[in-house]
Amino acid sequence: MTHITIDGIDFDASKGSTILDVAKFLGLEIPTLCYDEGLSAWGGCRLCLVEIGTGKRTRLVSSCTYPVEEGLVVRTATKRVIDARKMVLELLIAQCPTSKTLQDMAAKMGLDKVRFKPKWEDCIYCGLCVRMCEEQMNAKAIGFANRGEKLKITTPFNINSEDCRKCGACIYICPACTLRCDGPNPENVLCGRCYNDLQPTCLDVSDDYNCWMGLKYLNVESTGFGAVCPSPHIEASFITPPNSSRRSKSSSLPLPDIQNAPGYGCENGVR
Repeated sequence: MTHITIDGIDFDASKGSTILDVAKFLGLEIPTLCYDEGLSAWGGCRLCLVEIGTGKRTRLVSSCTYPVEEGLVVRTATKRVIDARKMVLELLIAQCPTSKTLQDMAAKMGLDKVRFKPKWEDCIYCGLCVRMCEEQMNAKAIGFANRGEKLKITTPFNINSEDCRKCGACIYICPACTLRCDGPNPENVLCGRCYNDLQPTCLDVSDDYNCWMGLKYLNVESTGFGAVCPSPHIEASFITPPNSSRRSKSSSLPLPDIQNAPGYGCENGVR
C-alpha cells in the first residue's frame, strides 16, 4: 500500500493506482474528457489536472496518468487547478464549439465566456475513438494522421480498413461527433447502417444520412456485429477494463449484438 494525502484526506492506495483512481474511490470529483474506465489512460485533454507537492515546490499533473507514490500530497481544487482547467476548456470549446459534452462541462465549471476565436472544427483529438477501436475492438481501423495543424483522425488512405467491423463504437464514444455517418458510402462508412441498408432494431433513428444522431443499435448481417450510434437517452458509456478477463459490455453501453458476436473482444477472433 502507498500512503498519500489528497485534499487533506489520508489514504492508503494500492500500488499502481493513479491519482484519479483514488479520487474516484473517495468520491472527489475531477473532470475528465479523454479518460474512460475501460480504456488505457492517455492524459491528452489535460482537464483532469491536479496540483501535487507542498509549499512552493508544487506542479500540475494529469491525474489519470500520474501514479501514486509514498507521501504524495494532492490538491484537486486549488485556484491554480481551477484556472488551468478553465483555460484548457476554453481552448477546447474554441476548437469545437458545437460539442454538447464541452458545453455541459463549461456549465458545470462555471465557464460562461470563451476568449478565443472559434475554429469550428469537429475534432478535439481526445483519442477515445482510436483507443476504443484498438483496445476494445482489436481492429486498429482508425488512427491519427499528419502533425500540427493538419492532425486528424482517419482511416488508412481515407478508405475503410479491412479490419473495420462497422461496429460504430468509435462514433458512440466520440464527445465531438467528428466521426459521422456520411450516408451510403461503402468507402468510409463506420456504423454499418447505410452500408448494409438494414432496418433498425429500434425506433430512435432519424434518416439514412444522419443515423449517427440517434440510432441505438442494428443487426449487421454482413459482419455479424451490431452497429452502435450515440443515443441522447444514454448518459454514460462504461466498458470493462482492457486487461479484464470479462470482455462483455455492461448494460449501460448498448452493444448486445456486438458482445455476443463471434470473435468480439478476443485476439485473432478466438474466444
